[in-house]
Amino acid sequence: PHRGAIGEVGLVTSQGYDEWMISTSMMKLRPHPRKLDSHFAYYFFRSPIGRHQLLRNASQVGTPGIGQPLASLRACEIALPPIEEQRAIAAVLGPLDDKIEQNRRTGRALEGLARAPFNAWFVDFEPFKAKAAGAADFPGMPPAAFATLPNRLTDSKVGPVPQGWVVLPLAEV
Repeated sequence: PHRGAIGEVGLVTSQGYDEWMISTSMMKLRPHPRKLDSHFAYYFFRSPIGRHQLLRNASQVGTPGIGQPLASLRACEIALPPIEEQRAIAAVLGPLDDKIEQNRRTGRALEGLARAPFNAWFVDFEPFKAKAAGAADFPGMPPAAFATLPNRLTDSKVGPVPQGWVVLPLAEV
């Protein structure tokens, strides 16, 4: 985009379509296929040097923007290795991006797995409720930890909490 979220970069591939529509707030670069690999260009403009090239003519007054987007895009300078080398570089960076995204998805999944027992134990108080109901253990909780839990819930201004717990404003903690 040359207005608003300037400096954000995307790569549009054909994906079976002959034509694409873009916003009038966006710039489009269609490189000569024998001079500049489009994937290499994408990675270049995502790099700090490439972002600097894009943003060097940006104005931060009011809505961030580039006053003369086409002229600014054409003025960007890029150090070009031979096209085969560009393709080789992009071929390495693509799988790395895929791996980074996979790691992000894995991290989100692991966070969800960690959040489930936390919510069960410290938001819904399931182990405390189980002990109050007479259970001798709780799945996934070490027996020694379960043994230390109170066996009653008491009322508080936020609802039932384990006996001995208090509800305080964060500023007091």
